[in-house]
This record gives sequence, C-alpha cells and structure tokens, in this order.
Amino acid sequence: MAEGGLPPELDLHLLECPICLERLQQPKSLPCLHSFCQDCLGTYITKGVSGKMASATSFPCPVCRRMIPPGNQAETKDKWAEQFPTNTVIDYLIQLKESSSVPLYCKTCHIKGNLNNPASFWCKAMNENLCDICKVS
Repeated sequence: MAEGGLPPELDLHLLECPICLERLQQPKSLPCLHSFCQDCLGTYITKGVSGKMASATSFPCPVCRRMIPPGNQAETKDKWAEQFPTNTVIDYLIQLKESSSVPLYCKTCHIKGNLNNPASFWCKAMNENLCDICKVS
C-alpha cells in the first residue's frame, strides 16, 4: 500500500538573493548566516562603503544590519565579497531543485504502456512512484 505523498517543495525563498530577488548565484554566506549572490554582495559593499564611509573597515549586512568585517581588510573593497565562504548547502539545494523539476511518472502505469501518467505518491514498500489509481492496488 502506498504511503504519504511526494516530499514537500523546497522553500524557494531560501534559494533567492535578498538583494536581487533572483536565484542565488555563487552564494556567499556572511557571519550572521545571511547569504547573497557574490556579485550582488560585491556591488552592495562597493556602493555602500564609499564616499563618507570610504575608510570603513566593515559594512552592515543588507538584512540584519549587523556590522560585518571582511576576512582581509587589506584587500580592496571590491574583493571583500569574494573572501566570504561559499554557502555549499545553498549550492546543493539549488542543484537538487533544478534536478527535481523533472516530472515524476507512475512506474506501474509506465510498465503497462501509459508513459505519461503523473505520479502523486511514493510507495515505501515497493520503492517506486505511483499515481492515485495504482496506489490503491
């Protein structure tokens, strides 16, 4: 007998940059644990830490406003964003989301010749995807 449904979708907001509101590209994580696209963070730093703040040795996080020092203050400000660690968890989730966007089909229907019947359940006992009709049988 089939149990449960498909796993819940990822919260897409976890994969979006709070600056550009697009899918994160080269996600960099700040010490406050907020993540941003490397390019967005670099632009934010260079534009925000200029003019009267040109001598600043830190910058406020765009989300929580916590002051963030770069790893190496001797580097030019346009290189600060590159110094932060890449958020490999977010990178992995993006790859997982992209690979899971392929539709799942009912394996039992597929064996019977109906190749396009979408699956809506996962059967733990049979270890396969099933549609609403096949999950009952």
